[in-house]
Amino acid sequence: PACSAAEPQQAAGAAEEASDPNRVLATIDGQPVTEAQVRQEAADNFKMLENQLAQCQAQYEKGKHEVLESSLEQVIQNRMIDAAAKAKGVSKEDYLKTEGAVVEVTDADVDKFYEENKARIPRPKDAQLVGQIKQYLTAQRQQEAREKLLAQLASQHEVSYKIEPRRVEVTADGPAKGPESAP
Repeated sequence: PACSAAEPQQAAGAAEEASDPNRVLATIDGQPVTEAQVRQEAADNFKMLENQLAQCQAQYEKGKHEVLESSLEQVIQNRMIDAAAKAKGVSKEDYLKTEGAVVEVTDADVDKFYEENKARIPRPKDAQLVGQIKQYLTAQRQQEAREKLLAQLASQHEVSYKIEPRRVEVTADGPAKGPESAP
């Protein structure tokens, strides 16, 4: 099941608050049915829910770290571009227009792409398809130009990453080979 970013912490907190093993959930013929009895009866279901919660928490932590890393990279790239633009005495936009200029896609480029990929393109070449191919090739060239510019800028700056890679703790439960005292 999908889980939102807030669910792992909220769910864990709510489960701890609501869990009172002596709480009477019902009575039958005057005899109490406690939460502990119900949890014991449904132990497999509760274990499954705990596993789902753990997966949800792990997914959330992974996503959080990925966003942090990609955003850090974006901030670094923007600062390098800003510094380069400032050094040239132009705006960031003007700098990107001149330094990150993309060679325009020609009809010959479109024809070549179509011929090379004809087997994967399930329709004849028409005006709409030509437009889509031009758009694709332009985006591809823009990405290549940006990567080339950023590589050039990175070679001119000293960037030191302090962010730690994401680590996942793995428990050694279950059968294993070798002595338990092995490092």
